[in-house]
Amino acid sequence: LGIDHLVIDTSVDYWQSEYEQWEVDRGTEWDQGAFVLELAPDYLHKDEVSGGLPYAMASPNAGVDGLFLGEHHATTFTNYLRISFRLAGFPGWDRGELDGWAKNPKRLPPVLVDLAESLLRV
Repeated sequence: LGIDHLVIDTSVDYWQSEYEQWEVDRGTEWDQGAFVLELAPDYLHKDEVSGGLPYAMASPNAGVDGLFLGEHHATTFTNYLRISFRLAGFPGWDRGELDGWAKNPKRLPPVLVDLAESLLRV
């Protein structure tokens, strides 16, 4: 489907474990630069297809609202949430055509328009 429904799925324990491994790797051939907080699976993994890297945020970040890495809107995390609510929880709805995937209709179905309107009032 590729509609990339809104998911934020992580835990402090997971981040702590990843951070500890990141510290061990610093200065070695495994050093990957900034620490990355993984927040959600990419649109392919959400549809149970092997895909790309998780959506994430780099830390530290000089801005108040960091970039949400790996997601096609190339925007900040807060704006990603705004986009998600505007699209009724399906931020991938406006994604262009994907190889081998059916293209989403240009407009949200009426039931999702109603849901989006209620989310935007929050």
